[in-house]
Amino acid sequence: MPGCRNLVAGAAVKAEVVSAYRRVMPSLQHVAVGHPFYYGQCGGMLYAAARFVPGEGVTDGELVSFQDEGATMKFFARPASGSWRRVGGEGFPASPKGCAEPGSNIPAALASLWGDCPDH
Repeated sequence: MPGCRNLVAGAAVKAEVVSAYRRVMPSLQHVAVGHPFYYGQCGGMLYAAARFVPGEGVTDGELVSFQDEGATMKFFARPASGSWRRVGGEGFPASPKGCAEPGSNIPAALASLWGDCPDH
């Protein structure tokens, strides 16, 4: 996809992506963005890729859920004037293709800019 570029995510973007994750995973409300966090744009669409970690106030039940759910990268997209939505996620175990995996729904040009989303 033409016009892809890497962006620097501030606290507001990360908070919006966490909120989108909470909407699709209502059993995980005490979450925070882990490292790494990828953020970029292709055309009029913004993309993010993140792992999530237990946040402040996490419950024992959430910690159990994180054993599986928190282990893989999640992928999000939003139009420039819309809301973030989850568009994909890695399987378990995580794929060596990372965000270049077809199920990520991250444009190949952006995945390439992100180095295919390595874990470090």
